[in-house]
Amino acid sequence: MRYAEALAASSSLKAHGRPGLQALGADSSRVTVKNTRSIRGSINVESCQLRIAPRENAWDYGVGIEISGDSDGMIWLEVHSANSEHVQTVIDKLDSLLRFLREHAPALNKLPRAFVWLATGRVQLSPNSTSRRRINARGIVLRSAPLALDGLVPR
Repeated sequence: MRYAEALAASSSLKAHGRPGLQALGADSSRVTVKNTRSIRGSINVESCQLRIAPRENAWDYGVGIEISGDSDGMIWLEVHSANSEHVQTVIDKLDSLLRFLREHAPALNKLPRAFVWLATGRVQLSPNSTSRRRINARGIVLRSAPLALDGLVPR
């Protein structure tokens, strides 16, 4: 399935979709992409989630990206400081995103995906720490800026 079709079928999110990386606003400077044509669009998920469920921990962004000639995937991007104090917050944000997608954007939820925690500063979680194992177990990829979107493969 293509990103544009999945977004169009997601009535809650389609108004928050933007061309390229525009939905990331100032955070777009934290990512790079070699092949800009592979970017299908971006979504400010947080603004939509907070409107629907203001008490939830809202995930930041979704980026539609081409993964093959006939299918697209999603990179779900959370921009947040990376230390052990924030691990549970990011896990809570992921749980909230997954609920939101199941309830309000099932077509986008079906696309191959990657969940990325993009550190706003230095990563302060050692690779072998309990905190790092917790985020790895949830399928969250922790990266530092600048994040090369081309290197992520949604599954």
